[in-house]
Amino acid sequence: MALLLNTAIDGFDITPSDTEDLIHNGTQTDAAAVTIGGSGDIKVTTVRGTTLTFTNRPAGTDLPYKVRRVWATGTTATGLIGAVEDYADSKR
Repeated sequence: MALLLNTAIDGFDITPSDTEDLIHNGTQTDAAAVTIGGSGDIKVTTVRGTTLTFTNRPAGTDLPYKVRRVWATGTTATGLIGAVEDYADSKR
């Protein structure tokens, strides 16, 4: 099954945290996807509240999940970038 993603309109550096949800421009922001710059594991909480750990994710790949938090504990991947989706376009 092919996954269709909208084009991101912006992006932001992700600093993993065990206590804070993702922040972009001072506002809590869900990432439409996460790009992994340096290989490793990534532990996330989805927008529906499910916590998942993805192991051995290669550098340069995208994690195609809408993410509310990237955890410091359980995340060894580096260079994480959150994609910001144009929600108006996603509802068409």
